[in-house]
Amino acid sequence: MGLVAKQTFYNLLSIGLAFTLGAINTLYMYPNHMGSRFQGVVIALLAYSNLIQPFISFGLQHAIIKFYSSFKTQKEKDSLLIFSIWSPIIIITLISLFLFLFSSNIVDDISSNEPLLSTYAFVIFLVAISTSYFEIFFSWLRVHLTSIFGNFLKEFYPRFLTFVLLTLYALNILNFEFFIYYLIAGYYIRLLIIIIYSLKIHTPRFSFTMPPVLTKIIFDEPTTGLHFHDVKKLLKSFEILIGNGHSIIVVEHNLDLIKCADHMIELGPGAGENGGKIIGQGQPEKIAKNKKAATSIFLKKKLGL
Repeated sequence: MGLVAKQTFYNLLSIGLAFTLGAINTLYMYPNHMGSRFQGVVIALLAYSNLIQPFISFGLQHAIIKFYSSFKTQKEKDSLLIFSIWSPIIIITLISLFLFLFSSNIVDDISSNEPLLSTYAFVIFLVAISTSYFEIFFSWLRVHLTSIFGNFLKEFYPRFLTFVLLTLYALNILNFEFFIYYLIAGYYIRLLIIIIYSLKIHTPRFSFTMPPVLTKIIFDEPTTGLHFHDVKKLLKSFEILIGNGHSIIVVEHNLDLIKCADHMIELGPGAGENGGKIIGQGQPEKIAKNKKAATSIFLKKKLGL
């Protein structure tokens, strides 16, 4: 069984078990032991936290998956995780300030139909912080092709945690207040587990450098209509973009620009149906020595070869 097939199988198994346990919680445990009122409070608190979570993580978990493979060195890849860890702290600080100023109005609004939501409103923010960081470290596992355990923690663990707490509640070991406290603790235990596991898979070198911005920019004959002096300005602009970590692909016939390329690809031998084949590639000096390249004779003069 291949790596992808194996992970897909176990991930589907985790989702299936989680769905089954979730159904038991919803259809049996909550109605028969906790009651619809307390069930509604728990579900509402978790639902509100799920609404806040994307604002805290700010899409960083998706950025890890999208850009991880774009970075060439391990240092750059590590900086992506470090950036994703400390960036939410800024957002959490801003949200905390906002809640400090307007929490009473927000709490009054969400608890207008259920006073208990006012008592346990703090759960929303705490769980949202936990799930935000969980998603970030889960993405770190996914880019290292080790998603099985992370998916188990994401799908099965919360439902199993709820099942255990509902069982303790049914046995009168926990009251509703401690049910809520242990629910929060359970989410942070899950976060701690995935942090330890993620760092065991790969521990990044911690630094506070920003990850490089990697963008591929394609220009199609940018020198068309430009004066010779404007071409020089264009080259300086390219140098600035490259210096900031961007990659530039240029389709061009202007020899003053071509001779400055880091890597050149010449297509031919003719145009239209007679072209499309790679005649030569490499530094301009290499192409200038390629007798099959139509550009070679002109490049020699430009390069002074």
